[in-house]
Amino acid sequence: MAVIYVLSLSADARENENIWKEVELNEEIPIFIRSPYPAAVTYLQKKKLSFTSFEKLFAEGTSFNAVKEQIVEQLTSAALEKGKVVYAVSGSTQFGEAAVATLLQENYELVFITSTAEEEQRKLLLPFFADNLLLVDILNAEKLPEVPGFPVLITGVVRGTAAQLYALLKGRYPQGHKLISISLDGVKKGFPLENLSAMEYDLVPYSLFLASPDQCTFDDLVRVMRRLRAPDGCPWDRQQDHRSLRTYVLEEAYEVVEAINKNDLLELQEELGDLLLQVVFHCQLATEAQNFGLAEVINGITAKLIRRHPHVFADQQVRNTDEVLKRWEELKRKEKFAQGRTTKISAEHSLPALMRALKVQRRASDLGFDWPGIEGSVAKLAEELAEFEDVYKNGDSVRIEEELGDLLFSIVNVARFLGIDPELSLIRAVDKFIRRFRYIENQVQREGGDFSHFTLAELDNWWNEAKNKGF
Repeated sequence: MAVIYVLSLSADARENENIWKEVELNEEIPIFIRSPYPAAVTYLQKKKLSFTSFEKLFAEGTSFNAVKEQIVEQLTSAALEKGKVVYAVSGSTQFGEAAVATLLQENYELVFITSTAEEEQRKLLLPFFADNLLLVDILNAEKLPEVPGFPVLITGVVRGTAAQLYALLKGRYPQGHKLISISLDGVKKGFPLENLSAMEYDLVPYSLFLASPDQCTFDDLVRVMRRLRAPDGCPWDRQQDHRSLRTYVLEEAYEVVEAINKNDLLELQEELGDLLLQVVFHCQLATEAQNFGLAEVINGITAKLIRRHPHVFADQQVRNTDEVLKRWEELKRKEKFAQGRTTKISAEHSLPALMRALKVQRRASDLGFDWPGIEGSVAKLAEELAEFEDVYKNGDSVRIEEELGDLLFSIVNVARFLGIDPELSLIRAVDKFIRRFRYIENQVQREGGDFSHFTLAELDNWWNEAKNKGF
């Protein structure tokens, strides 16, 4: 079986000499060095032993992954031909060494010869370890997450890699993001991301530590969504389409409303993020289908805001908020009517029924079809209630459904005159019912836990208790 000797070299030339001597070197044994820094090659130069440096592969500008594949290919080919090769790395032979990790999966015998650098590198890098630290050999740098949610430690950085590494990192980290280099000889330097090219002249291999960015940006969210939808992304996200996501849009919108109703700002912050995700998700789907993208959505809403605020962005005058809202609806109707998308008083079928009824009534009112005051709507409510009672007594289910709809529509109209959103009003009523019913459940639980043991009058007494206690 072919043998590959993997040597751990340090920043000390004398120690490295002892490491080299542990392998019976001669001109017949191929010697490969990942980075030929001075302390690594002093002994070889003294003995006039030739070697192959992999540093030139980095300088050729191919991808880091391609460099790793070439390193493995050259090592394995030489091992099969000669039966024995030497691969010298700086620092640890296994601690984040991508080529060695690949070789370990192949059918080769690996013999590790370590120096004090093995342990010294661990000690040097230990302070940078944290929960969820991502340890990455530069040979695997292309696998860095597009949105860095964890601190990252990149090992094996050598000359000839700075420009390519910067190109990878600048799309993931903001300008000014601080990096810390930890060289093999223990020297630590802090510098901003844009100064990475200055490290090009360091002769000693080093590692790079990057803390997680303090804050993610909107672009980060877009990149995460794109990654989730990638061929090797999340199976669930890849299965979704516009129709399958409809429920989630509604759920997230209602959860935003619920957080507002509870005056819970922390929950509101979270729920707004969930709702924003739905927007980004739909835009990603549309981008993939080449229908539209996030830019078109942003351009559209920006232009609409400018168009519908002529009192701000043009020379029109308004007296109060009511006039602002009236002009907004007028402009909205004209735009949609001109596009043939709606009649002048229609409202979106996908809206909740109470909300749709309110919008239709408002638009009809704007066109002059309305009671002069709330008295007319209250009288209409009484009329619809009487009609409902009549058909209810007759037992005609079709008419009952129709008259119940008319009654609900009339209730919405009264709410409109009072300036009350019926949807929110009903939500509060449901929440109130749940609070009071939980009180009843607690009382029943204390009395044995069986509702059937109590009369409606007894349950109603507890309901009144809950009401009096402010539930």
